[in-house]
Amino acid sequence: MGNPGFRKPWWGWKSRACAELAEFDIPFAVKEYCQNQIGQILKALETREWSRWERRSLAGFALATLQSIKANLETECQSMFTGPHGSALRHADWLPVYILTATIDREQIKNYPRETDLKVCTVIWEHEPTGLWGLSFFNNHMDSYATFSSFVVDGKTTSRSNRWAVGEKGKGFVLATQFFFENVKQTVSAMTSANDSKSLKPGVSFTSGTTLESLNGNEAQRRMAPIESHEGRLDTHRHCWIYS
Repeated sequence: MGNPGFRKPWWGWKSRACAELAEFDIPFAVKEYCQNQIGQILKALETREWSRWERRSLAGFALATLQSIKANLETECQSMFTGPHGSALRHADWLPVYILTATIDREQIKNYPRETDLKVCTVIWEHEPTGLWGLSFFNNHMDSYATFSSFVVDGKTTSRSNRWAVGEKGKGFVLATQFFFENVKQTVSAMTSANDSKSLKPGVSFTSGTTLESLNGNEAQRRMAPIESHEGRLDTHRHCWIYS
């Protein structure tokens, strides 16, 4: 019998252009993703309120400073730069323009003993040659029972039974994923030869541990992505790259 952990992943979404997506735009979808990150923090701290973000707007920063900030991100959030989309971010054409971060000391985490601090990071990127933007969402702790379907199957969530999770309990996150995927497809179809660049890899993908799942065409394609870890230990990661 084959390993059930390597069964072909799949997704189940609502119909295209459904009523639930009618009011979505990029800022609203980003808000849903950030709410998902906040939910992870609320569950870790077992609280209903939290807003201690660190915000960095990088507009007007010198090129050398942006390159240095990017190098720090590559060190602190290594798996953000793995897979077909994350690897493209290593190219000099991509520079960060806004960073949203939070760190929760492991001694404060109540819901499950951890060996590392909880780190959350969202980055807005700009592709200098084309002006296209990308988004990276990263956190190094994830619910142990989360699977690929937790992110892409309508109705799936790891927060429904958790008393500390607030809001739509994952519903908005899955809808945002569908919106991003459809938006990226529209962007790709509108791209011309002038946008052709080896450093552009439009798409949506997730990394969980050593597994990378990429939403591609009409099917999900899973492959193993090597990720280095600190202190010889591999934390669980969840992030997404969206270029639009």
